[in-house]
Amino acid sequence: MKMVIVHIYTLVLFLLTLLPSTATAQHLSQQEYSILHKVYTCIEQGEFEAGLAQLHVLLKRKRPSSYTFSYAALCYSNMGEEAKAIDVLKRAVTIFPQQTGLWQNLGILQMQIGDYDRAIDSFTTLLSLQDKEDPSIRYNLAFAFYRQENFHQALSTVQPLTKNNLCKRHWLLLQIYCEMGLKNWATAETDGLRLLALSPNSSSVWSLLGNIALNRENHSGATAYLEIANILTQENTASNTIANLYGAQSAWNELIRYQHIINKPTIDIVENMLRSCQYKRALTEVETIPETAESMTEAFLKGQILFSLGKNKAAVQELLRVEKLPFTLGMGNDTSKKKNKTIRRKRNRLIARTLLLAGQILWLDHRWLEARDVFKRLELQSGHETLGKNLARCMQSLLLEKKTPIKQPGLYSPPLT
Repeated sequence: MKMVIVHIYTLVLFLLTLLPSTATAQHLSQQEYSILHKVYTCIEQGEFEAGLAQLHVLLKRKRPSSYTFSYAALCYSNMGEEAKAIDVLKRAVTIFPQQTGLWQNLGILQMQIGDYDRAIDSFTTLLSLQDKEDPSIRYNLAFAFYRQENFHQALSTVQPLTKNNLCKRHWLLLQIYCEMGLKNWATAETDGLRLLALSPNSSSVWSLLGNIALNRENHSGATAYLEIANILTQENTASNTIANLYGAQSAWNELIRYQHIINKPTIDIVENMLRSCQYKRALTEVETIPETAESMTEAFLKGQILFSLGKNKAAVQELLRVEKLPFTLGMGNDTSKKKNKTIRRKRNRLIARTLLLAGQILWLDHRWLEARDVFKRLELQSGHETLGKNLARCMQSLLLEKKTPIKQPGLYSPPLT
């Protein structure tokens, strides 16, 4: 699926902008205090380049003050030079490893440039330094895990924040999107109703509940949620979605009913159920196919359905059966070489699609070794040698990582609204 860019709109740069109260704070010399006073004035007036020019002489010292580092990072970040700001703060935390403000600034800047691995390290260190935990730091840490698509870790990190009655809206919203990423639709809807209690007039929350209900195949519930969202916003998009729900679902059901009447092949009916997101009905239908009549196509569809239902382990087992089953292609009585060539090409393409999906699911579930072996099999498929080789190497590199957080594949990434 297409990855959705999520802006870190909840993060506020927490750079220290306090002026040292005396010239002896952190053993500042009179000269350093005087320079910092001038820099502080520049920052207040938005003259960041001038402030940075004043700081250069202090930054050349072996051990500048924490104020010098903080002011420099603030100037660089406001000039759009986040990489330089991060370099300044990396140096700062080596000299002042107990300064929580420096770690917080570093983590936020790393988040802003998308360096979530190092942001996680910074926020984890920051949490360990705090006597009384700051909820915003835990939220930032959970958000970094979420942006890595490490939904399990993100969920376990944010859950302590959402258990009490003082839960904030954006904490619970992040938890819901983690549950959506894990396809825990029932839990996501329960938490969505909690979120609704905090924002009962928010059309976005009603729309979110509608989308969750759609994934649960609760089309009547989805329609109800979206009707209310439409009343609150009167947007054409919501109206169109509701109309589509009423019309399209009836159309799909009518088509499926008609296909049963005219005895269309079960595989055709299952494909239409899958297209209309009726996963449970599709699974029931595909399981009516006798094992003796089962082909590669049915097994591939069953794997897709199981994955859509969040049954990843069963989906992989089904997908890895595909290659062992016969491949059928309806081409009448044609026995020509052209037919055989077409069959081989389509069979190989289906095998490649199957191995790619199975490998992605294993990757998503952190089963790196199994994913590597599947991608090695993909490497043997004609036309997919490079893709299979690169993915197998990627899995091998993940196996060699011991403690570094891992980025997961972009199969699904819900937007934060």
